[in-house]
Amino acid sequence: MVKIDTGNPEEKEEIGLQRSIDSSSEALSHSQAKIVTADLITSLASFQNAMKSSNMAAITALSASNLAHQIAKLTNVTLPQVNISSSYNNIFSSIQIDSVRNIVNSVNQIMNGFQFDYSKFAANLGEILKNIPSPYSEDEINEIIPNVERLAEQGWVIYYDFGDVYRRISADNIQELENEWLTQLKTDLSSENVYRELKESFLYPETLIESMFESYKSGNYYAAYTLATLAIDGALNRNSEQVTNEGRIPVGRRSVEVLDKQFVDKSFSEAGLVHWLQIFFKDTNNFTIDDPNRHMIGHGRWEGTIYEKDFLKLFNVILYLLRSIEFWHYSFLENL
Repeated sequence: MVKIDTGNPEEKEEIGLQRSIDSSSEALSHSQAKIVTADLITSLASFQNAMKSSNMAAITALSASNLAHQIAKLTNVTLPQVNISSSYNNIFSSIQIDSVRNIVNSVNQIMNGFQFDYSKFAANLGEILKNIPSPYSEDEINEIIPNVERLAEQGWVIYYDFGDVYRRISADNIQELENEWLTQLKTDLSSENVYRELKESFLYPETLIESMFESYKSGNYYAAYTLATLAIDGALNRNSEQVTNEGRIPVGRRSVEVLDKQFVDKSFSEAGLVHWLQIFFKDTNNFTIDDPNRHMIGHGRWEGTIYEKDFLKLFNVILYLLRSIEFWHYSFLENL
């Protein structure tokens, strides 16, 4: 999710970028009925030009996200994965990477019944990705990971992308960004669609989600927080169960290690998530640490108050895992 300030002096550039993205979508949709390789390359070139036409990372992320949602409807089948360079994967957000991979997936459906050299197409797409400009300077890139990790130490992973989030967390005071996140989390907690999606997910037991929401709505944040720790723990060991062949399912810190190994290259937000999870499962030093975590809560040793904000930070991670784990499984299997 990205906010766009329509009063920005670069508004015309935004409109032009969106039109270019829309043209890419229309070209791909039309090509479902009748397509040759040239049409496909034209569509991809249009996407590339749209990405190049703006240096605004927030607008790029929004446009890529919109395109991804439109194209994703075309297909559920996959093409052999393109090898995206580590520099690209570290610079761009997971939303942007998803959009490119969804383009690849859509091509597989479009080209059904045609003889097509997948390897040649993958190489061409790889060249396109190399030419997409970085929205960040080298100095900014060197600062982002420490800032993301510091944010994790304050209890936050970056799930919502409000504006140019990675530059915003470079500021000493992130109160404005935090307030935006808290407002959106409360909105999602009141959404029937989010509630239903969580209950229907394979990651979380339906009864656990129901109990967590009921506890939150009644103001029992200690209970809601406790159930949220169980939900996160369960999501991670379910992930481990899907991607490992060990006789015993890795849990706790070992499940974090399993997840960490799934990443070929971490995005900024994924690096922050792993750092957050390491804190979430860290040793309690004989239950003497000053902040609640999975072990302090799960072993009944936390005697302090749990506030609404504490729970909302965990709910933020629950949503992050809901949106991401299926994609991670896809990436993991493609890299076997």
